[in-house]
Amino acid sequence: MTGPEYIAALKKALRGLDRKTRDDVVLEIEGHIAALSEDNLSLIDRFGTPEALAGQYVEQQSGVDRQTKSLGQRVAGLGKGVLILIGSVTVLLVAGITLIVYSFDGDDFDYANQAAPELSATAEGWESRPWTGPVEINAQQAQIVLYWHGQDSLRWHCDGRQFNVGGRSMEVRHAHCLVFLPHSAASIQAEQSAVTIVRPQADVDIDLDQSRLRLAAGSQAYRFDIESDLSDVADFPNDPSAPLAVTIIARESLVEPYAYE
Repeated sequence: MTGPEYIAALKKALRGLDRKTRDDVVLEIEGHIAALSEDNLSLIDRFGTPEALAGQYVEQQSGVDRQTKSLGQRVAGLGKGVLILIGSVTVLLVAGITLIVYSFDGDDFDYANQAAPELSATAEGWESRPWTGPVEINAQQAQIVLYWHGQDSLRWHCDGRQFNVGGRSMEVRHAHCLVFLPHSAASIQAEQSAVTIVRPQADVDIDLDQSRLRLAAGSQAYRFDIESDLSDVADFPNDPSAPLAVTIIARESLVEPYAYE
């Protein structure tokens, strides 16, 4: 198992943790992997399987959560009225965030139409680089539309200055990007962003914080694994025998089928 493969499996196994804790764990393990000397020991020999390693961190976090819950129970004497007020404020806050997150412009064209002239490789502004293996995309306050193509390359067109392609990842911030991915697994993290995914041709893991995801599945069947918290998630048709998996973790987010706007 290579380093990127180990990290991808670890991220998936850590999905029960909040995003900040998960990112901290991944950063720590990536640092350990980068510092390893070359010998015959595999990553599993050193760290155990990604699932076992993730289990240790999840157990630690569960202990912290139990302590926090106990503290909350001790201060419950503040009264039901105060708790109801706090809950109401929380709902209003989430609603306010939702209005901000989804205040993006409409679609420039029908993103589900891969024959659109805007997607032509000869159109102005497109860039590309050779690429094989998994792809990690991090979007913050951005709009991004993702496609898959049958080439060993990453191809993109971005309006905005804050985007970067390097290593095994693409970082997009305050930009609007159209991206073609190779037929390899993709991991997407989106924070206060609008993400559109068009007919995935490989397994894809999607982690959403206060974001909007639209999926144009077409006639392709997928195995869906969806976890949501304070989110509005559409009921996608799930085919347990489908060869491709779409895994979604949504927090304060909207997940829905694509429709041209």
